[in-house]
Amino acid sequence: VGNEFAKDYYTVLKDYPQQLRGVYQDSSKIGRTRNDGMMRLNTLSNIDDENLSGGFGSVEVTSIISRDCQDGVVLVVVCGYSTQKETLEMMKNFIQVFFLAPQEAEGYVVLIDILQFDDQTIVSAIVEERVSEKEVARKEVADCLLRAFEQKDGLEDLSKISDASAVSGH
Repeated sequence: VGNEFAKDYYTVLKDYPQQLRGVYQDSSKIGRTRNDGMMRLNTLSNIDDENLSGGFGSVEVTSIISRDCQDGVVLVVVCGYSTQKETLEMMKNFIQVFFLAPQEAEGYVVLIDILQFDDQTIVSAIVEERVSEKEVARKEVADCLLRAFEQKDGLEDLSKISDASAVSGH
């Protein structure tokens, strides 16, 4: 489920970004890092299309890790790099975490979506070398995150996140 979701999500992001809202519900929590390095959590109704799409110009997904959680919820961790719309020649590493919940009808909806860019920009000519170095560390972080959630009793702590609460972006 998680791998297919991620592939579809980034295809829609690239080809039909205006349709991206269709995978969320009004109460979905969406976290995006601001220019000051702080992460801001919003609901779907409080986020504009540019912030929802992450400002991606293009995206290259380097890994997708997916795990089933309690009550049919699926955790998806996506790592990759992207160009930003305003600086197409520069690339940045990103990690995006989704929590998907099954819908009563067929399919899944995004409960939580957290997108974090690395502070370090990658020059296009050295993308392959830099991404492979960072990918090992990213997989370790993703595995640690997955283990932490497996030890918890579900997602009850995440449901306490309030709208527009600020958390550290690091």
